[in-house]
Parts: sequence; structure tokens; C-alpha cells
Amino acid sequence: MTWIPERLAQDRVRLYSFLIITAAAIGFLSGARVSGIFACQSPDDPSEQYLAYCNVTNYGDYDHGAFWHELEPSAIAAAAASTVLFVGNSRMQFALSTGEVDSWFRAQEHSYYLLGFSHNENHRFFSSLLQRLQPEAQLFILNVDDLFTDKLTGPANDVMFGRESPNRY
Repeated sequence: MTWIPERLAQDRVRLYSFLIITAAAIGFLSGARVSGIFACQSPDDPSEQYLAYCNVTNYGDYDHGAFWHELEPSAIAAAAASTVLFVGNSRMQFALSTGEVDSWFRAQEHSYYLLGFSHNENHRFFSSLLQRLQPEAQLFILNVDDLFTDKLTGPANDVMFGRESPNRY
């Protein structure tokens, strides 16, 4: 049996502890970078992209909770104050998120907001959300793809009725 001086044994324990903690931190950060929110790259101009465009495995569905739990005051204010409010699903949001649409509304001196949600959101979520937002829009443009479906989608049910929803978001 070899005898190891006490100081050398303490140094080995410290080194081993440091290596374990470092490996755990690297594992956590690389997981967040690959499949979490950090996998979503911010464009040069953050005003040009909304976090809903982040479509990675462990990120989840942010836009439902952001509006329902009032986590993005500037987005909520912009939606409520817009002159024209587009209401619908993410296909509507993606289709109208163009420079041409933005230029047209600027030329008309009207503000607009694309209130589009994933999962083919429907009237059950939108009617409750719009009551909360109290929008001042002069014109509402509705995308009716599945708008009149009665079943709540998973994300809508979660943010509206899930007890842990506010904590998760």
C-alpha cells in the first residue's frame, strides 16, 4: 500500500471536484446552445425578428406565454395600440413578415401588428387574449384557418389553465 501525503490527497480531491463541476457546466451550456433558447441566433437587428421564430426542441412555445402572462410589455403595447391588427396563426405571421408589408404600412402612416400564434390557434384563445389586450385597432384582419375550431390547443390550454405555467414562462 502506498502512502500519499495528506496535502497531495487534498490537491487531488480539489482537482477531481473542479473537473467534475467543469464537465457538468460544459454539458449544461452545450445542451442549452444546441436545443435550448441559446440555439436561437439573434439577427443583427433584433427588431426584425421575434422569439417565436425559435424552433428548437427544449425551448417550447414562448409567444403564448409572453402575451398571456404579460412578459413582453412592449409587444403587448404595440399590439394593443396598432391601427391594424392581424389575428391568426403562424402561417399568417410568417407570410406577412416582409419588408414589403412593412413599407406599405409606413407609406400609409398606419401601424400594424401581426398577432400570429403557432399550433393553429383558434377563437377560444384569441377571444380571451383580446379581452385582456383591449386593442384600439380600427381594422382587424382575421386569418380563419382553424379559427373557429372549439378545442383548445396544447399551448393555449397550458397558459390559460396550467397551474405551473406562470413559473415555467
